[in-house]
Formats: sequence, C-alpha cells, structure tokens
Amino acid sequence: IVATEYKPISAPAAWGWSNGACLYAALIARLDSWSAPTGKPMYNMTNMRYNPTRTQATALVAKGVVPAMFDFQRVARWVDATTYAPIASDFTRLSTVRIVFDAAKLVRNISQNYIGEGMSVAMRNAFETQISSALRSMQQLQAINHSDFRVQYSPSENKALVDLAIVPAFELREVIVTISVNF
Repeated sequence: IVATEYKPISAPAAWGWSNGACLYAALIARLDSWSAPTGKPMYNMTNMRYNPTRTQATALVAKGVVPAMFDFQRVARWVDATTYAPIASDFTRLSTVRIVFDAAKLVRNISQNYIGEGMSVAMRNAFETQISSALRSMQQLQAINHSDFRVQYSPSENKALVDLAIVPAFELREVIVTISVNF
C-alpha cells in the first residue's frame, strides 16, 4: 500500500493528483531485487500532496504502508519498502520478497533443463551442482548473505522438492522456502 499522491511532470492541472503506486511500481521494476527502494528519489514529478513528519512516516511504515517525504533538499524520496505482511512474517520487507522470488525462479529455470530426463545419480548431481552454482552467483552479487539447500527426490511422482534456506541481503534471519519441481 502506497501512501502518497503526486503531480506528474507536464500533466494538465485538470488531471489532479496521481496515485504514487504507479511511480513506486516503476521504481521497483528498474531496480535489482537486492537493491531496496528505501531512500530512492521519486522521478518525473513536480509536487507531492502529503509530506508526513518523520514520526508520521514511521507510524505508516509500522502499519505496512509505504510513505514518501521530502528530504532536507526538498527532494521527494521513498521512506521505506515494507509490505502489508504481518509483523512476524519473513516477508515484511519488499527486498526480501523479491530476493526469495528470484532464488525460487532460478531453481525453476534450472529444473527446465531436466524435464524428460531420467533422474539418475549423474543427473541428480548435475541438478544440485547447477543449483549450488546459481546460489553462489547470488552471493557474489551480494543478493544473499548465505544459502543452503536440500533436494528430496520422488521418482514415483517424477518430481523433487527443493528446500532453500537463504539469508537475503539486509536481513539477519534465514528464510526457508520449499519449491516443487516436476521432471
């Protein structure tokens, strides 16, 4: 939930204020998953309707709302990148959601190479090596701090469960997700 309204550059006055959700979504689409939108400037806008105080912005963030405010140079910036997830959830930070999604997408993309192949020991080793390599590349990009995984094969159902345990960048806690892949 985004709590800001702004006037786009060159927009006629008759259009009024625009919802900040589009501007926020455009920023997220441009950023890498491990780069948080927190503190990033708002582009292509001339004015912002509400400018909360630091206390008001903190209260909005605590409720899972994404506010924007002017900094000391009068540049509009996003205050924080929260989601509307419950407080105790692993997914209260948008960057965490995006990093975990990227890791799951990597595993699914790797599994595409093994569709229709028998799950021999050599194929299992190759599959696990590719997952390990992909997670290591995410660590080198500093998207995750630590990762581990376990694969449980179910040959009779022609599928595998990949348990990922990752520590996303900017986080201290470990996020565990299970990805089901069919071969």
